[in-house]
Amino acid sequence: MSGEHGTEFIQIGLDAARFKSSGAAKTEWHGPCPFCGGNDRFCIFTDRAFPSWNWWCRHCGKSGWADQITPRLKVEVNKDARDEWEKQAKQKREQAEARRRAALAKFSTEELWSELHRRMSEANRAWWDAQGVPEYLQDFYQLGFVAQRSFEHDGAFFSRDAYTIPKFGPNYKPLNMDYRIVNPPPGVGKYRPAPGLPAAYFLSRPDYTQMPDELYIVEGSKKAIIFCQYLDQRRQVIGVPSCNSWAGADAAAHSCGRAWIMLDPAAPQWARKLASAIGPHARIVTLPHKPDDMILAGAREQEFQRLFHYARKP
Repeated sequence: MSGEHGTEFIQIGLDAARFKSSGAAKTEWHGPCPFCGGNDRFCIFTDRAFPSWNWWCRHCGKSGWADQITPRLKVEVNKDARDEWEKQAKQKREQAEARRRAALAKFSTEELWSELHRRMSEANRAWWDAQGVPEYLQDFYQLGFVAQRSFEHDGAFFSRDAYTIPKFGPNYKPLNMDYRIVNPPPGVGKYRPAPGLPAAYFLSRPDYTQMPDELYIVEGSKKAIIFCQYLDQRRQVIGVPSCNSWAGADAAAHSCGRAWIMLDPAAPQWARKLASAIGPHARIVTLPHKPDDMILAGAREQEFQRLFHYARKP
């Protein structure tokens, strides 16, 4: 975030650098939840004098005021004023959820992913193939491409080409879409979700109606697409948005028989946290490299099976 409110966020105990404003008024900020993690699930409203800021988390459902995170910030407010603030805070939460539902309905109706898939050129398809995604999977997942799309970063906008990965729930229920930015500016990540939509994980088999017995969890949609080619077709691969943003994958894994956690080698602590959140049927697989890099370098199912043999319990 910019210098605006940075000091106050730090006083509350929030990671100011990971919060971004939403909307022109810049009174609603999104970032990681201090209770359950993630990236943009925690909303804090700065439309009142500090520290009388209200917050809530879209994922764990917790809500309250800044002084409930950091008690030393507590300000004495009479009950009538606090009750009125609570009422207004509830209205803000309901309005935010309504905007997200409307954005998802619009996304589902427009079927933007289908048009971006249809527009792909031979060069775009060749790029996907070079990433380890053959043409039949490009069609199965409706992968696409968009030229010079506008993206926002720290209040400024930039335009870049981007490849698109739609995310579907069971029975192809549309949920979100990843943009894989080509040549992002310095300090900007390669991946962005569609704005305004709830965070979602990627399912390698959206044609399944329920979670199969064997489940594999990797970081990122593209890794899930590449890795799923080398598994028995009865299994499911989930690509989480990042090591610390699971978008409900932990809850989805509760019903499977075995969940293999295969996060990138640089995130062992988050692999342990995710495995603990899933339960005793989770196993942590220690990888020497990122799974898609391993496959592109020639690794096949036999090598992964050897790594599964040494997987650890949470």
